[in-house]
Amino acid sequence: MTGLIKGLQSEKENIILNTISQLYINGTAELIPYVIRLYFVTRNEKIRNEILALLNNLKDQNACQYLVDAVIQYKGQESYHNIVSSCWQSGLDYSKYMDVFIDLVMEQELLTAIEAFSVVEENISQVSPPEREKFAIYIRSKLKIIDVERKNLVNELLQMVQNISGPFRLELN
Repeated sequence: MTGLIKGLQSEKENIILNTISQLYINGTAELIPYVIRLYFVTRNEKIRNEILALLNNLKDQNACQYLVDAVIQYKGQESYHNIVSSCWQSGLDYSKYMDVFIDLVMEQELLTAIEAFSVVEENISQVSPPEREKFAIYIRSKLKIIDVERKNLVNELLQMVQNISGPFRLELN
């Protein structure tokens, strides 16, 4: 693992790219923070694209916590939406983290909000009806303060949360 970390921290493009390739076979979820940090510090588009390809193809469920930590830590950074996008593109189960992605839909710039919406869309069916009801109440409580630009997206989010896998009843005054 130390060799892989050193490879990711190299100054040489070919060593970094070779290391990223090795991560497909020898990588572990614990290396994700190093990979994501590299994504945000490098300006090399080839390296950034290889990192995104790796993140989009993650198959280890243990990776989710590290990606969610990155989603929280790097909020607002340039190209941040790509990290959020990799959460739905990997096909991993993010249902335990729906609150994080629901907040991103309501708070982040539109491109990131749309990517977060996709994460919710891919995972909401794994959330229990009582949890979905809790999320629906939360979303509804925020609707009044949502800016006009994202109002339709948040309304869609509310409909999806309420209606996935069968509707549930909300008693609101």
